[in-house]
Amino acid sequence: MKARASSLALPMGVIQNPASREVFTFHRLETHKEWLEQGGSLRQRLTEFPLLNPEKHPAVDLGLRDCQELAIGNLEASFKHKNLVP
Repeated sequence: MKARASSLALPMGVIQNPASREVFTFHRLETHKEWLEQGGSLRQRLTEFPLLNPEKHPAVDLGLRDCQELAIGNLEASFKHKNLVP
């Protein structure tokens, strides 16, 4: 852990090749408790995350703007490319 006057860098302990990340704010303790109770790492939970639009409905039918659907689709593709989701 590295601390400076304006930020704190914490190593990521659950990743195979850890790297430090800049931390500028902290979550509330209640949030950390909730995350711990969910079990598993974020990477493991992402593998269980459902796809937004597997039937390819128009964005308007999902209550989204086209740019929002595109952004979410790009995130899903990125997760799949990095083997974060099946």
